[in-house]
Amino acid sequence: LGDDAPVPGNRYSPRAVRISWLMLWINVLAFLPFG
Repeated sequence: LGDDAPVPGNRYSPRAVRISWLMLWINVLAFLPFG
């Protein structure tokens, strides 16, 4: 990734992965035409 910032806990914990996917899907859905 290129960022060396120390992260508390496991970097790839299920919670972090879930939050990452959630934010990704929010960005994707924000550009979909609704209606």
